[in-house]
Amino acid sequence: MRIKYDQFNKGNWYYHSSSPNYINYNGVYLYFLKPITGNATNLRLVIQYAAEDWIFWNYCIFNINNKAITYTPNKVDRDSETTIWEWSDENIEDNKELLSAIENANNASIRFVGQYTKDKDITEETLAMRKVLELYKEFGGQI
Repeated sequence: MRIKYDQFNKGNWYYHSSSPNYINYNGVYLYFLKPITGNATNLRLVIQYAAEDWIFWNYCIFNINNKAITYTPNKVDRDSETTIWEWSDENIEDNKELLSAIENANNASIRFVGQYTKDKDITEETLAMRKVLELYKEFGGQI
């Protein structure tokens, strides 16, 4: 795990070591806050798309173990420089269906849906997310 101390929340953010450090990379990952005292909280899902072409995605469809689960974030941010970035970073503690599917994933892909669509295999990412979920629960986080 990659750990980042947060002086304002008085705790550590836990990320899987394979998760991107910056938004200019493709990635789907979970991270959470473990306060110095108390249980893990604020489990977050980050979905990042980086490429040369816009998708203008508004929602995603996860295909996990051949089951489709639609996920619509409250907000998708966008930016560009030499490449295009579209990303979402939101609390996911209430999305029990998606979290349960990630915990039991053998194979997974994601479809970005917007003005255009783009599919990506995320089987490796779900393995990393499973490890983050295990640690989240070990630190007392509730799903």
